[in-house]
Amino acid sequence: MSNIIWWYDVKVAALLPVVLIVGALLNVGGVAATQINGTQQNGPYQSFWEILGREGQLVVQLNDSPSESTASELVLNSRAGEENAANISAGIWKALVELEKSGVKLYYSEDELREMADEIASKGLPNETVSELRSAGWTDEEIKALQEYIAEQRNHIEGGFNMKYFLDGFAKAFISVGWKYASYEAWAIKKGWWRDLRSPPTAGEEAVNPYIGSYRSVASAISGRNSGAFLSSVKDMRKELYHLLTDSAEVYYPNGGIAFRTVSYTSNGRVVEIYYWPNALDAYRELSRLYTLAAAISDGYSTDEMWDVASQEILELGRLMTVRLISSSHSSNAPVPYYLDLPSLSLGSAPYLTVDRVEVTVSGYSYDRIFYRILVHYTVHGSAVMVQNVTISSGDRRYYLSPGILYSGSGIWESGDFSIPDDSPSFKVGGFVSARYGPGESPGGAVPTGGKIGPRSGNPSASYLPTGSLIRDALVFYHEDLYRVSPINPANVNFTIKAVRAGSRVRYEAQLYNSNELPVSGVISLYSEVPDGNYLTVKQINVTHVTLAPSDNRTVYLGTVDYSRPGSYEYFGIFRFFNYSESDNGEVLIPSPPSPVGSLRILDAKFSPDLPKEGETVTFHVTVQSAYHLSSSVNLMLYIDGQPVGETSGTIGPDSTKTFSMRWFAEAGTHSYMIKLYKLNREQRDEEDKEIGSISVSRVVDGISAWLNVDNNPAEAGGNITLFITIENSKDYRQTWPIQLVGDDGNILWPHKRYLGVNYSVSSDGYLTIYAHKTARITTTVGPITHNMSLTLNNP
Repeated sequence: MSNIIWWYDVKVAALLPVVLIVGALLNVGGVAATQINGTQQNGPYQSFWEILGREGQLVVQLNDSPSESTASELVLNSRAGEENAANISAGIWKALVELEKSGVKLYYSEDELREMADEIASKGLPNETVSELRSAGWTDEEIKALQEYIAEQRNHIEGGFNMKYFLDGFAKAFISVGWKYASYEAWAIKKGWWRDLRSPPTAGEEAVNPYIGSYRSVASAISGRNSGAFLSSVKDMRKELYHLLTDSAEVYYPNGGIAFRTVSYTSNGRVVEIYYWPNALDAYRELSRLYTLAAAISDGYSTDEMWDVASQEILELGRLMTVRLISSSHSSNAPVPYYLDLPSLSLGSAPYLTVDRVEVTVSGYSYDRIFYRILVHYTVHGSAVMVQNVTISSGDRRYYLSPGILYSGSGIWESGDFSIPDDSPSFKVGGFVSARYGPGESPGGAVPTGGKIGPRSGNPSASYLPTGSLIRDALVFYHEDLYRVSPINPANVNFTIKAVRAGSRVRYEAQLYNSNELPVSGVISLYSEVPDGNYLTVKQINVTHVTLAPSDNRTVYLGTVDYSRPGSYEYFGIFRFFNYSESDNGEVLIPSPPSPVGSLRILDAKFSPDLPKEGETVTFHVTVQSAYHLSSSVNLMLYIDGQPVGETSGTIGPDSTKTFSMRWFAEAGTHSYMIKLYKLNREQRDEEDKEIGSISVSRVVDGISAWLNVDNNPAEAGGNITLFITIENSKDYRQTWPIQLVGDDGNILWPHKRYLGVNYSVSSDGYLTIYAHKTARITTTVGPITHNMSLTLNNP
């Protein structure tokens, strides 16, 4: 597809500003003009067409002859498309930011656009613009065709142009392009690997997705608005899922689901679990959508709006993460010695390390989990050992230590917290402990240099640990039964909610007291009624994790709610801990604020063009006058035939006037319009004024457009009506059409005589002749009107 074909699909009113954008970018001193260069060898825009063309070829090829190789190639091309789209989107946004900083003019009126088009028609495109278009890949033939097209269409420019609005929408449009590539990427995987399909299973219980850790990494990066972590975590998770979908899945289902297995080892043996993931393919597609956002944000398009979109997308991914556990099997291991040394090693007289005992101890409780730690009792035999790393496992979780040099004697290694669900009277905890170590003395008998003595973080450098046969591994397996004996008396936990109001804002706090002899860990959830349009809805205000020490009396801040309108609102709080819960509720009253003195009114409302045609953009210009003594936030709504079609908001200063604009895509016919003016007060809006009128939009048939406007409408019985008839011929030849004005009773009201104008003539028998590229304006009066009638202009 050539560039010129794409340009011809754009109306000239949108085409000229693109030329302006090129010139404006140059006026910034080259800063914004280079924002979209990217890293592709041929520039992102040239790459865009190359990637798009290749995408189309691969889609056809894969659809006709499905294969893993073609699918893999399409996946790679789609990923390149996502990155390219994100790069262009971010570049456009950064260019807009630079333009705003530089003070470049961003709004052009209709007259200014016409003047520039006339200059291009007479002098051609500016040399800087031509050079920029050539660098973007345009040929001289295409540039000439563009220049001629502007010259030919310059008389059809209607309305001004807001470059900021255009660039903002353009940047978002490329995010949508990236999402389209994401859909093709998922489709490629399904075409390449979804074979031997089976009916989805119906058995199994909902379980935690084994890939939930990767999901949480992405969600955490978005919550913290960390663009680097967002991009890397999405890449990592997509890599995991791609391997799962194309390499590890055991069964594929028509709905895009898969079955896969996990294998884990405990001291009791091997555990094999088989999961059914019904939305696996949709989750992969959602990840690729998130990658487009992450790449754009990482490249500089880091706005509140983009982060909000990412937050919505990660919620959708969370919904798609649901899996069901279909089966679980266990096989026993052979007995394992309590202490293992590598078979090839001989201890001799060298110092060595033994693990004497592994102890499991409960470290805390929450409302639904038990926390525990692993204590490893060890002994160093001989002078000293250098322990490079220690791995303490429990189930499929790991905890790592780097103790460093340990001298002769005994000690304890303590893990961090592990946890298990608190859903059974007893629990089996098992795993292994491994330690890699070597002698803590050099061959000369001295302690190795290069680091501090004793436990330390990080891995020892190569100089710490000798090589060869002196390196040893100690490995032990352990298992222990834990029994839940509730140490908590829920009656000794007090929980109340305190609401402190200041105007329409309410600060919520929880007052907690734990008189148990052990700590209590749990979660506080706070809910409140809040306004939602004309109704109330219950919203979760906050979720807070808290741990109370014995005899701990604490106040916990839960959040502040800004209620948008007066009224009575109920709130409810609950503290869940160790399978128990305490709750509290109440009500807050938000009084009505004092009413400000003043008013808003619509001073003037008009639209342009005044004779719109079907398909044109009609701009309504509304002038608002404020009689308030403070600045007011206002909202304007445009209704056509009772349906909302446009909206704008802004601020108007005290005792002043301001003009606002709204746009409507015109449809043929006579329409009523209504403009409503609201004053905004937080989330509440109060109607202050409205304007009602009518607008006539002409249908264009073979270059002929017609409008009928009526004066004195409605008319008094027995009175006359003045009619204004406008006919436009946009063709380059004269046309003759039959024309009649017909009442709703079928009587012909006009014409009854011959009319002769400068650009037209009307015969007495109802034939209009209008010359090429001319407009006929006819005024006539009909009446007297004796009953209700509708008037239509008939040009068959």
